Amino acid sequence: DLFDELKQFQFDSDTASITIYLDSEKNKETNKESEKYILLSIVSSIVNNFNLWKKEEKLSENTYLRKFAEIVETLFKKTNLFIKDGENLCEASRRMQIIHEDESDIELCSLEFKKGNASYTTLLYQQSKNFRINACILNELHLLTLEENISIAYLDFSGLNAYISQIFKMDDKFVAHQVGKVIMIKHLLELEILRETMLNLFRWKGSLVSNSHVVSLAYVKQRNRFTLVDISNTLGQSSRLSPPHHIKPAKIYMSPGNSGKRTRTVFEQDD
Repeated sequence: DLFDELKQFQFDSDTASITIYLDSEKNKETNKESEKYILLSIVSSIVNNFNLWKKEEKLSENTYLRKFAEIVETLFKKTNLFIKDGENLCEASRRMQIIHEDESDIELCSLEFKKGNASYTTLLYQQSKNFRINACILNELHLLTLEENISIAYLDFSGLNAYISQIFKMDDKFVAHQVGKVIMIKHLLELEILRETMLNLFRWKGSLVSNSHVVSLAYVKQRNRFTLVDISNTLGQSSRLSPPHHIKPAKIYMSPGNSGKRTRTVFEQDD
């Protein structure tokens, strides 16, 4: 296990030894797109950012987004997922979109980034806004795929810390609840925390890939259906493949805390 091996560096005064170890392990990997190589690359990237986080209080939202984007680009190797970033939602927040890449470029989830010293009021406001953005994305996926069991996992960042929320539809209401955390560590002493972070990131990737496959199948079915329609029925019609939009205002509910409650999430799917 990589993180068991990394424990030997936990009390080092600098990152020189762990960097040499990670580079050595990466060089041993012949398949540069394997999950092990991707994991080693992401851990290396996180360790290399330690010096940057020493001036964390001076950094902008865009810096957090840019550094996480580097991780996500590595994480999404050999998938049809890509990121679109840089949109300003407001003065105190930046947004990243995860996109299903084909001719449709369907958005699969939205992430938000705030500075670590953002006020509690700002964090609550942006959390609520991101809930609603992802509810609209989920509604679009329902309309496109006709799959009512789809859920979305997305992230909200405050500085180096993020929680992963899952949003799903139940009885015409959108319900969101926390399913995990992602912490971009800034000290070797926190290496044990990084184990959980990486596990959650790969699970998040898995849920996105699963939804991406559902979207791909939906587009294939729609193309076939439109191909078989008599041309006389399509004259004057739009060639757009997506279904008509009937968007209703999203009613979103944050589920209660987990004490005394156990639910199965997209992060607990069977291997």
